Amino acid sequence: MSRQRRYQLRHSRAGLCHNCSRSVVNGGLFCEVHRRQRNLKHREWQRKKFKRKARYRKAESYKFRESKNYERRIQIKGAFDAGHVRDEGVANSTRGRVRSPEPGL
Repeated sequence: MSRQRRYQLRHSRAGLCHNCSRSVVNGGLFCEVHRRQRNLKHREWQRKKFKRKARYRKAESYKFRESKNYERRIQIKGAFDAGHVRDEGVANSTRGRVRSPEPGL
């Protein structure tokens, strides 16, 4: 049995995250931070594997503050302000445009 596996089993018995020493969430294997990172990584892997273009922006994993999509959303103010963008093509068509804060300006 590897050293890493022994570490994981020891943390599981103690109720700690497999990656760090924080407590687990909802009886799972990971703390909140690592659970969300893993969810986002798995979601993007599935998109690549099944050649999907749609992204469901209201999903929890895209609202995670440490995700690249969240960072992009902050940089491009207004492109995803409603959170209803589903298709990558729609997101690309608004990328780079600056919306005025008030109508009529």
